[in-house]
Amino acid sequence: MNNIKCIDCGLVNWASDIECRRCGSLLTVQEKRAQILALEQSEAKPFLTSGLQLLLVLLGLELVVGLVSQIFQLPTDLAAGASLIAVAIGFLLLIVCHIWLLARIFEQSVAWGLGALFVPLVGIIAIGKFWEHTKRSFVGQLICVGIVLMAMLFLPGQLKPRTAPVQRETANRIVLPIR
Repeated sequence: MNNIKCIDCGLVNWASDIECRRCGSLLTVQEKRAQILALEQSEAKPFLTSGLQLLLVLLGLELVVGLVSQIFQLPTDLAAGASLIAVAIGFLLLIVCHIWLLARIFEQSVAWGLGALFVPLVGIIAIGKFWEHTKRSFVGQLICVGIVLMAMLFLPGQLKPRTAPVQRETANRIVLPIR
């Protein structure tokens, strides 16, 4: 014979009982409510939530704007302004996604959340440990990094950071050792 646990007070009652012996709550209603809660929790959320879809749309829009500015050779000021705005938006969204990720880790464990907040390697381990809860926010961060990198890629040539120092030509000198 099965027993029924009261959702309200936690007392285990006989299966034939209609009401909880401690609190008087109806056990048949509680059983149906527990089944509904179990079904709601078992339903999987879609991977691409509306937030991730918005980030992907922003990434695609940035790609289109960047390609149009490269193909039609927009004025440097306009292209630079658009790229810098996209970099700023990307960084702001990256911060929002990181806060979202930290919140998801804190929901699972305060200790892991504090570790992820102060030690980056712990954050990466926590993402793996709580993957089912952190995967959307982590992918959101990756999309934001893509937004920033793509905006930097489409910066006009004179605003890009130099990757190699400029070498200046110097006159050939013959240096004789001193004796």
